[in-house]
Amino acid sequence: MPISCIPVSLYPDFRSGNLTNAEWIKLGAEAGLDGVDFSVSFLPEDPKALGEIRRQLEDAGLQGVMVVGHQDFTHPDPAKRRQEIEQAIKWVKMAAALGCPYVRTTAGQDHPELSRQQGIDLAVAGMNEVAQVAIDLGVTLAYENHYKSAFWEYEDFSRPHDIYLAILEGCGEGIGVNFDTANPVFNNEDPLALLEKVAPRLVTVHVNDLREPGQFDPVLIGTGAVPMEAIFRRLKELSFDGWLCIEEYSRTGPGAVAKACKWLREAWEEA
Repeated sequence: MPISCIPVSLYPDFRSGNLTNAEWIKLGAEAGLDGVDFSVSFLPEDPKALGEIRRQLEDAGLQGVMVVGHQDFTHPDPAKRRQEIEQAIKWVKMAAALGCPYVRTTAGQDHPELSRQQGIDLAVAGMNEVAQVAIDLGVTLAYENHYKSAFWEYEDFSRPHDIYLAILEGCGEGIGVNFDTANPVFNNEDPLALLEKVAPRLVTVHVNDLREPGQFDPVLIGTGAVPMEAIFRRLKELSFDGWLCIEEYSRTGPGAVAKACKWLREAWEEA
C-alpha cells in the first residue's frame, strides 16, 4: 500500500523559510514514504520552479501525490467566486506539472448568507468546471469535507455529511473522494458509516487522528480516538489500493513523519 504525507505540523517552518520543498522531499524519503504531498501555500507557480521540484522528486525516488488546496467555490460574490475557480484551475495545472495525480478539493466556506441549496449548487458548479480542465491534464479532484482552512473565516460548508453527500451526488467525471479518517470523529459521527456511502468514489485517504471525539486536537496517528484498525479492515474489504496520505498534524517535530509512516505500514498489514 503506497504511503504519502502532507506535513501540516511543519507549515510554520515553511512559512518562516526554515523548510523548503526540496528539504521536505529529502525528509520524506528518509522517513520511508513512497510519495509526498504539497500545500498550495508553499508551491511556486513558475513552471520552471515546478519542473525543478519534479526533478528532485525523481532523484529521491518519490512520487508527487497530492496538491492540497482550499477552494472556496461557495463564495457568494460572483467575481470572487470566479477568482476561486481560476485559482483552482492554476492549482490543477501545478499538480500536473509536478506529476501529482490528485488535487485535494474543498466545497468552500459556510458563508452565512448562503442557503443550503445555493451552497450546494455553487459547490457543484465550481468543482465540475475545474474538473473539466483536470481531466484533460490527467488530474483527479479528491473532494473532502474539510473542517476549516487556515485561510478561511468560516468553517467548511460541507462539513455536515448530508451536505457533503448532496454535493458529491452532483459531481461528475473527474471528481473522487478524499476520505479523511478524523473528520467524522470530529463531528461525533461514525467514520465507517460515511466510508460506506462514499466508497464508490474513493480515490485517496487522509489518515489523521484526534485526541478525542468532538475536539479538533490532532495527535500522532494511532495514538488517538479514530478507529484506525476498523477503517483499514473495511478499506481492505473494499479492495482499496490507492494512496494512504498521512495528514501529520501532531506538532511533535519532523521525526513524527517517520514514526507515522512506520506505524501506518505495520497497522495496515495487521488490519
